[in-house]
Amino acid sequence: MTTMSNNRKPAATAAFSLVEVMIAAALGAVIFTAVMSTFLMIGRSGAVLSNYISMETQARRALEKFGEDTRMSNGLSSWTSISGTNTASSVVLKIPHVSLTDTNVNLVTYTFNSAGKTFTRTEVDTDSSGTTTSTTTSTLLTNVTNLVFNGWISGSNPNVPAAFSNQVDELQLALALRVQANEYGNSTSAVAAASNFVVSARYIMRNK
Repeated sequence: MTTMSNNRKPAATAAFSLVEVMIAAALGAVIFTAVMSTFLMIGRSGAVLSNYISMETQARRALEKFGEDTRMSNGLSSWTSISGTNTASSVVLKIPHVSLTDTNVNLVTYTFNSAGKTFTRTEVDTDSSGTTTSTTTSTLLTNVTNLVFNGWISGSNPNVPAAFSNQVDELQLALALRVQANEYGNSTSAVAAASNFVVSARYIMRNK
């Protein structure tokens, strides 16, 4: 009888050394940091781009409404002049009724609220007897840091600033917007501020 014995040593188990593990962990940390930095940069850039698009859209709609009202108006009911210049912080436009025999007007007030940083439009509608029938207020712009109305004289005196409300034949709007918010609309210093300066065309009061 032959007796066999198993005296072979077990094969050594392959494993990473401590140095290899530390190197791999360091490389992983570097790659993770780079990926996260890129992700945050893309997110911030997207938020800034979104802010610019939002400002452009708001400004375009506000100017369209302001231009429409100005062209229909037959004059100013109020002109809050700034230091005797041809600029104002608020204006009230007189919008005539459709009927040619009706001499009453609707009053549309455009106001810049420096504290609330808003640009609002308030319309007071009247009937044929001049009685107020409704009043509606809407916010056209937010995040407005500065806004002025410029009044000009048209006709034989083009490019001449208007000194008084009854001289104003053309209105121009100049405003500055500033937004610093994330993709959720929350104000944050982590996102670069987006600023936009807008100067409108001169809108002529065609019914004056």
